[in-house]
Amino acid sequence: GLDTSTVGGNLNATATTGDLTDNGVLTVGGTASFTTSGANDDILVNQLAATGLVDVQTNGATGDATVVNATALVLGTSAVGGNLDATATTGNLTDNGVLTVGGTASFTTSGANDDILVNQLAATGLVDVQTNGATGDATVVNATALVLDTSTVGGNLNATATTGNLTDS
Repeated sequence: GLDTSTVGGNLNATATTGDLTDNGVLTVGGTASFTTSGANDDILVNQLAATGLVDVQTNGATGDATVVNATALVLGTSAVGGNLDATATTGNLTDNGVLTVGGTASFTTSGANDDILVNQLAATGLVDVQTNGATGDATVVNATALVLDTSTVGGNLNATATTGNLTDS
């Protein structure tokens, strides 16, 4: 795993075999890119403090990715074969590229009244959004059918299935 580290610029971390995890706070002044090359290996970075784009890449149908950022979280183009669980501890959670997810996709903002805007999602599994506060809004646009799982949104929820049905589970 990655031990407590501070990187002033960009961080590119790849696990060629096995899972990619953090064992301490990862402070990144630029972009952060995490990749697992092995089939069905997972990414778990739940002590991240990145100011730039964050992307995750896994291989295989059960290669999951969990990202918890201490500030706002901007997800760059990512491909996750399994499930994606993304949390912005303080600040908004947004995407800045296509998020391809083979399993479920979960998006959470922990801060009061912070928003979720994922409008470039391509998830095949259930999608849930969690915001806090009366004005914590969530917008989800999925490239295919959209099946919303149990979600809590304090503000407004806007959900779009670009092709296919929009349902709840």
